[in-house]
Amino acid sequence: MRKIRFRDEHGSALVMVLFMALLLTILGTAVVAAAIGGAQRTQTRENDVQSLHLAEKALDEGASYIFSELDSKNIEPEKLDGVIRNYMSELEEKIKAGQLTLGSELGANGVDKVSAKITEIKYNKSSTSATEYPITLRSEAVVNGVKRKLSREIVIDTFPDFLRYALGSEGDLILNGSPDMKGNIYAGQNLLLSNTAHYTHGNAYDAPTLFPVLLPEGTGGQEDGEAHIQSLKKVGCFDQGIGKSPFQAGGCEKPLGSAFDPAKNLRIKPLSKFVSMNVEESFNDKAREALDPNSLQPNAKDSGKALVQWYDDQYKSDGNGNGNAPFLQLEMPEEPAYPPIPGEGASEEEITKYNADIEEYKVKLAVYKEALNKLVAQLTDLNQSAIFRGDLTVDGSMLQSLKINTSQGSGKTNWLIVNGNLNIDARFAGDIGIAGNILVTGNIAINGNVHFDSTVFTLGKTEIVDASIQGLNGKELVLIGKGPIEIYRVDAFKNTERPTILSAFFYTDDKAELYGVGSTFHLKGGFFAKGDLTINAMRGRADGPSGSSDPLVFEQQVGEQQTARFSVEYNGDVFKHQYIGLPRVSKISVRIGSLKLES
Repeated sequence: MRKIRFRDEHGSALVMVLFMALLLTILGTAVVAAAIGGAQRTQTRENDVQSLHLAEKALDEGASYIFSELDSKNIEPEKLDGVIRNYMSELEEKIKAGQLTLGSELGANGVDKVSAKITEIKYNKSSTSATEYPITLRSEAVVNGVKRKLSREIVIDTFPDFLRYALGSEGDLILNGSPDMKGNIYAGQNLLLSNTAHYTHGNAYDAPTLFPVLLPEGTGGQEDGEAHIQSLKKVGCFDQGIGKSPFQAGGCEKPLGSAFDPAKNLRIKPLSKFVSMNVEESFNDKAREALDPNSLQPNAKDSGKALVQWYDDQYKSDGNGNGNAPFLQLEMPEEPAYPPIPGEGASEEEITKYNADIEEYKVKLAVYKEALNKLVAQLTDLNQSAIFRGDLTVDGSMLQSLKINTSQGSGKTNWLIVNGNLNIDARFAGDIGIAGNILVTGNIAINGNVHFDSTVFTLGKTEIVDASIQGLNGKELVLIGKGPIEIYRVDAFKNTERPTILSAFFYTDDKAELYGVGSTFHLKGGFFAKGDLTINAMRGRADGPSGSSDPLVFEQQVGEQQTARFSVEYNGDVFKHQYIGLPRVSKISVRIGSLKLES
């Protein structure tokens, strides 16, 4: 039988071993290369992150120089521009001398070099803003050859801080119920939060609802929705009247709404750092600016109404703008009385006198109408500051509008000074427009649909009833009162998707209490009180009761998606719209802006 021989396979195992060794070598090389590349990328990323942090630290150092030099200092507003320019020159010299540089060496022989410096400081003062002074800082940092550049804007201004908040108080801010708030809020003493609204309808009632809702929205640089407080101990929370720990599980976990993050948006701002204002002092400053181009020296004790009267008394005028004053002196002309009609059986002498009186009346009436037409023309296109003697009413019967023009090329505004009460009533006149800035020594009343582009100071109280305050030419009203500001009966028991909007900022030296319970309250701007500010608010529908003293009827309070009957949305455009008329303070504020990556 023939023997079958298999192929000779001597050495095949060696080939297999060599093949596997080659494969493992390739894999090992790839792993090592990947590890080395990853380490290099990690190192590069670390250098990148470190350079960003170092550039930010350099900006922080530069900002701290400015902050420590200027923040909360008492500097006359007129001198502030010069003070800033001088200080910026000093800092520029320090930059040139390398004194605003951070540097170190890491590793042996100084191989890992780290450095950061301020490369530029630029003062961006513009003539279009009389009270804001922006400064731009730029920095550069290098870590192991990785270079990063950052910039940050710092704004110095002389505005009082109340204009930066949607709601606030230098005392207690008390939020009862569930208002919607878009923007920042401030509590100078306690922030008290509750899910129960209080109201009065014949009797006092409580209405259970949700907690307040602070939203991360709002225009003018307030996208974060922050609550500025004195300390966490100054925050109180009441769940259906029972005190609980705020921002804690088992307590009031979400007392400012589901979107509010206390770790991010709860900020400490001491009252000592708050730039406050005094209404009467600001009123006096504006009055002197308007009436005192000749730098007269009134009695130091004269203030408010007495100050205005002092200036008015220095000049003689007929009350129709005819005089030697550097401002107009106006008053409502007195309408002549119609002469009495003689009775039946009057004598010929009485009839003759009556006819003479009629002729005299016609002459006086013509003079009155001419004076009235002149006054209306002046008040509807006022080109210089003016004092109006006595109460002024704008209701469409004689006056349909007020317009006070800005002084051309001066950067200052003219002021209408009402030495009495101001009544604006558009209920029977259609829309009324108010443009320009006004000082009122007495009270203010606003009714109906009024369009404003104004800053208004009043030394008395303000009453706004069933009013719609809209912006004129896309602007708004800033109303600053020494006395209380009362706003009520806005859309009472109305449940509409288009509620009445108040485009305004309100400030009072007094305390204030606002309601969005039976009525609605929708504010685009802000409300601030020097005293306590209390808000009571519900959500959803509200219907009138069956009896005059019965409780109101509300739909079930189920969630934040229900429309709030009280809402406020901050409007930061007020600074550019009303900057000429806004109050100025001597205690300046330094605001540090966000970082901007340049490369």
